[in-house]
Amino acid sequence: MATHAADSSSTPLGVSNLAPRISDFMMHAEPHIKEFVDIPAYPSYLPWSPADRFQPLQPNIEKFLNDLNLPASSDNPHKPDLLLHDLGSQASEALSGSLSSVFQQNSHTMLVNVSGSGKTRIVLEGLLRHWGLYFVCEEEGTGIGSKDLSEALANVTGDSKFTEDVQSLRFLSSSEFNDALRVNREIAALRFNEVLLARLVVFNQFLKCVEHHRGQQNSPLSIYLRKWLYLQLHPRLILQGNESKDLFRSLIKSFEPISEKQSLKQEIECVCRSVREKLVRLTGQPNFYVVIDEAQVAASSCLDAFMSYKMLTPQPILQEIVYQWTTLLPKKPTARFIVTGTGVSLRDLEETVASSAFKYSPHAIAVTSDTGAFDSQENQKAYIKRYVPPEILATDMGGKLLDRMWYWLCGRHRLTASFLSCLIENCFYKPHQLLDIFIGRQGAFPPQDYDATSMPDINYSLSSATCHILPDFQPITIERISDACLRDSVLEAVYEYILTSKAESSILGLDGSTLMQLGIARVPSYDMMNSVHMDEPLILLSILKWANNPHPVRNCLSLYRHVAGGLDAHRIAGSSNGFEHYSVHYLAIVFSDYIALDQVFDFRTASHPLAGRRAKLVALKAYTRPDGSVYYEEGITKISPEGHIIGCASSLGRRYDRKDPKGDFKRWLRFEHSEPFYLPENLAAADIMFVLKLEETNDSPASYIWVVFRCKLRPGTPALPEEPHNIPGYTDPRVLYLDNATLTEAIDMTTPRLFSLHTSDDDRLNENESRSSRAKPSNNQTQQAAEQKRREQRNEVLTAMEQLPGRAPPEIAGIYSCLRVVSSWPAICDFSRLEAPGCKSVWEDPDRNDGHPLASLNRDTFVNCTRTLRPTNALSHYEMSKRTYALQEVHTIRPSSGMQEAALHLQVTESQESQRQASQPGREVDYGIELDDGTSRHSQDIDTSIPSSSLVVRTVSRQQAPFTASPPSIASTSGGSTTAQSVHNSESRSTAKSQKLRASQSSKASQTGKKRTTKRVEKEMVVSETRKGKQPQAFATPISRPPPRRSARITTQEQKQ
Repeated sequence: MATHAADSSSTPLGVSNLAPRISDFMMHAEPHIKEFVDIPAYPSYLPWSPADRFQPLQPNIEKFLNDLNLPASSDNPHKPDLLLHDLGSQASEALSGSLSSVFQQNSHTMLVNVSGSGKTRIVLEGLLRHWGLYFVCEEEGTGIGSKDLSEALANVTGDSKFTEDVQSLRFLSSSEFNDALRVNREIAALRFNEVLLARLVVFNQFLKCVEHHRGQQNSPLSIYLRKWLYLQLHPRLILQGNESKDLFRSLIKSFEPISEKQSLKQEIECVCRSVREKLVRLTGQPNFYVVIDEAQVAASSCLDAFMSYKMLTPQPILQEIVYQWTTLLPKKPTARFIVTGTGVSLRDLEETVASSAFKYSPHAIAVTSDTGAFDSQENQKAYIKRYVPPEILATDMGGKLLDRMWYWLCGRHRLTASFLSCLIENCFYKPHQLLDIFIGRQGAFPPQDYDATSMPDINYSLSSATCHILPDFQPITIERISDACLRDSVLEAVYEYILTSKAESSILGLDGSTLMQLGIARVPSYDMMNSVHMDEPLILLSILKWANNPHPVRNCLSLYRHVAGGLDAHRIAGSSNGFEHYSVHYLAIVFSDYIALDQVFDFRTASHPLAGRRAKLVALKAYTRPDGSVYYEEGITKISPEGHIIGCASSLGRRYDRKDPKGDFKRWLRFEHSEPFYLPENLAAADIMFVLKLEETNDSPASYIWVVFRCKLRPGTPALPEEPHNIPGYTDPRVLYLDNATLTEAIDMTTPRLFSLHTSDDDRLNENESRSSRAKPSNNQTQQAAEQKRREQRNEVLTAMEQLPGRAPPEIAGIYSCLRVVSSWPAICDFSRLEAPGCKSVWEDPDRNDGHPLASLNRDTFVNCTRTLRPTNALSHYEMSKRTYALQEVHTIRPSSGMQEAALHLQVTESQESQRQASQPGREVDYGIELDDGTSRHSQDIDTSIPSSSLVVRTVSRQQAPFTASPPSIASTSGGSTTAQSVHNSESRSTAKSQKLRASQSSKASQTGKKRTTKRVEKEMVVSETRKGKQPQAFATPISRPPPRRSARITTQEQKQ
């Protein structure tokens, strides 16, 4: 080496100086390369072996693992490396399609997808079929590839003459800008061209040895392709006796200190010419591929250190890599570039390749994302069968493992491959427990989709218990998203999936690239447009868990804030209903553990045997044994009363499949899906269906019931005394009820015998001709056929409901074990009004003698369950806004401090009452409402049994059923003290702290258009401020309306006074 150094001082720089260095190095490396080529066997990896804790293995398991002949990871002999296992030996139509889209003959290619999607595996498969060079910008934990390019990147940025931000110099001094840009490009050219030259020199020598060996053995080229790829993946193993040295990096170091740009260029052109000649002799064509893997590292580095070819925009350092190499390689289509990366580099790679590689001619760039992800259960199952013994998969445990792996690990390739690597590393010991651990590490939540105690072989496949080798993963979060709007958009998409099981259809533009970089989104194989999607359950549920934990620092959108903010949202295109989503969230909380049904629902018959039973929400999943029999597992996504995610079994709800709504509904009824709530299509059934498990009692075993839930978000209509069907005690104009027509329709939709029927059944029409106008049987054969089809669909649904395992007996829940529930807000649902004397039509329960109980939602529990979740008192504020529209009330409410009773106090002093009566002619009703601290305004029911100066607004409670002890307009006395007593005891305190809510009713309504416009504008402002949680502005213009129709009860009280 000293001789060469002396020669360099007397000889001009150029080929004469660099060539001897290369020749000297290759003189020592050539025997090793020749020996590597001449060995008849394929390159062998360090074999994998089980850890001592799993010895001894069962003979069949040991034989299966030995037959796999798995390679070990480079850093752990007990960890298998599935990335390199059977590389090139698996052929399939999907793989062939992916390879043809990546390794194209007439264009460069950008392979863009999320990390772990299988990009590296695809390019390695292609390099076993095509000659090429493989570079990696950053080793991503795989332990493969030379570090020559990543070291060159570090050397460029670490050079003392390198300027990271030349863009800032452009506005200060053009000469300094040009000088700094020139120096940066010279440094980059020197480092990157050294990497290219070293790879081409070794490639040329390898091809020379191949020509010599083929002249003697005439072996197929596939053997040499595999050996050349192996040499690039593990360059340390070629130099015998010194395994720590990287062949390519060692050659690069031999260039120093005399390498310079011109000499590198001459040597690259010379050796590339030699490579092309050898390839023509071997294959008949001179082309080869240049793969730059994990290019997002270079595409996101030194963003202001280089400029585009036209000096218009700054470019990352990847621009210089591709620019220098495409400039030095022959201009004819010899080298085709394949650049792989995640979403962050999508735009940068396009601009980079366009500004560098196509300086001389406008070649095409193909952008693809086809990596062969597991978007089909059959493809994933075929992959799993290669690594799991058939003795395991043929058991109940194995069949369930396949189903669970499909749900949790579908999507990107790495999820399935990583778990299989863990499973093999643990010798298939307790596979379901290991999957739980894997999900807990990756998603940061415990899966709740199966019962661990139900596994028959608890220590399978060992004779004694031991500890798992735990996977090392970091959970997916969105904490790194700095853009708050993008973060909220991600959370909204996640929540939409949680509530409907429908993933975001596509994410456009730079948002999709950002989310791919973070590992949240991907480009699935089924999308031919290469659109970005968020559709992997494990990733989405991981984000759900992260965003709904008690972390005040993370001020992000919670699931409850999402459903509360969209309470009255209704999107026809997506069939998304805000009140249904709110109800799903509420039911998941209230039924997260056993609770008495009469605390959640108000039964039409208070003494019904189902009312006193306790129940909890379950998600049943059907599994099929090898013998064809079916069994069921319970699971649930649990939400704590504080809104935190405790554990996940799946998403909460499943909206019907628009492509196959009937079939999807029946599959859910047969428990082929794992979501607890189902949202059927319109008119197929009610809005929500789910299953409750009844707790075992001394008299009854545990059983299951269906719940059919109808949601009605209606403001309601006042009960006026002029309507003959109103009963005394129900004629207060300030109480808003669900009208009878809407209530009747809601009951019909919850009745099983009317499922899937757009109209009533024919036999029911014959018995009740009063409803014949709803759907008359037509003589038209087409219409008759449609009606017959609907009845057949109804019967299929009822047959599936009858197959509910362990369902409650008919004497408890009817012939189909079904509880019918009508939920309305803020309107009061009162079944007694349907049967009140004086109704225009006689109401008859459409359930007839089927015995299915009927109930409404308990308003007290409904409000109190989510009262403290943020945004607090969402239901109460929504109720107030609707009362503003319906009754033209101006609500000014401020929570008072120090009051604990769950009541809303309406108080008006006598002096204010007398002043109002004196100032305005005619009768009027004035009242004020006070909201105590921590208590929402949860009802409309008004207690008129006390003086009008202290009327109380309360939630309707079916604990006091109408037509029994007292009407619901009398406040309930739960909590140990009556509300009326609370009002009198806190009169002095409330007077100082409360702000009054007035509803002035003038004797004559204004008829001018100006006043009507003013009233409408003021009303809209009040509602807008109320929805935002603000105090409505007090207007100078009084809100006028016609005088109210006085109820008999109020008039009687005034006469007594």
